[in-house]
Amino acid sequence: MTIFDAGSGRWIHPDPYRAKFSRDVCDAPAPGRPAKGSERRFGRGRAYRRDRWTITGSVVDTKPDPDEPVAVGTDSSYKPVRTEAGVHRPISWGFVTTTGRYGMGANDSRGSVPGRDRVLQGELRAIWWALLDVPATHPITVYTDSRDAIDLLTRWRDGDRAMPDGYTVERTSGREATLVQLAGRVERAGDRLRVTWVRGHTGHPLNECADALAKLARAWADERLAKGTVEADARRAVRNALTRFAA
Repeated sequence: MTIFDAGSGRWIHPDPYRAKFSRDVCDAPAPGRPAKGSERRFGRGRAYRRDRWTITGSVVDTKPDPDEPVAVGTDSSYKPVRTEAGVHRPISWGFVTTTGRYGMGANDSRGSVPGRDRVLQGELRAIWWALLDVPATHPITVYTDSRDAIDLLTRWRDGDRAMPDGYTVERTSGREATLVQLAGRVERAGDRLRVTWVRGHTGHPLNECADALAKLARAWADERLAKGTVEADARRAVRNALTRFAA
C-alpha cells in the first residue's frame, strides 16, 4: 500500500505496514492501480501474479545474515506437449539459492505469456522469482546458462528497457508487465547484482539443480508427476546441490 506524503512530495509506504511487511517495502514506491477490497483490508497487495503451478520453500530453518552474499542458480525448461485438447505449452522455471531457498513453477503460455522466445522468458522468470525471494540487502550472484538473458540484464542495468522478441508490456489488468518489473529491479540493484554465465549441463551444482527444478515443474504441469512427488524430489535436489556447491 502506498500513500502520497504532502510533506515530502513523495509516495511512501505508511506505518504500520512498513514494519509489518518489511520485505515488501522500499524507500521510493510508485503509485499503482487502485487497491482491491481485500488489499485495503489487509494493507498489502501484489504487483505480480503467481504462475499457475508454483512451489517455493527452504531446506534450512535459520535466517541468513542480511549482508551475506548469496549465489543463485536459475534455469528454464520448455517443450510443447500434444494432448487431445490441443498443444500444451507450459513455460517452466527453477531457482535455488545458497541460503537454502528454492522455487519452481510453470505457466501455460496460451494467451497468458506473450512473446516468441519461450526459453528466454522462462530463464528471465526464474531470475525474477529468485530476486523476489532474496532480501534486497544481500549481494547476489546469479549463475545462468543463457547468454541472451545476460545481455538483457546488462542492458536493463544501464536503464534500457529492451524486451524479448514479441513480448508485449500492456496488461488489461493495469498491472505492470513482469519483465518490466524485473528490468526496474535489476537497474535499482546496480552493483549489488552480478550475473555469471555457466555452460549448461556440465555439472555446475546450482545450474544443474535449477534445471532439475524447472523440469519437475514442467512434469507437474503436464500431469506426469503429482505435486507431492515434485515437492519431495525438489527438496532432495536442493540439498544435494548445496552440499556439492559448498564442497
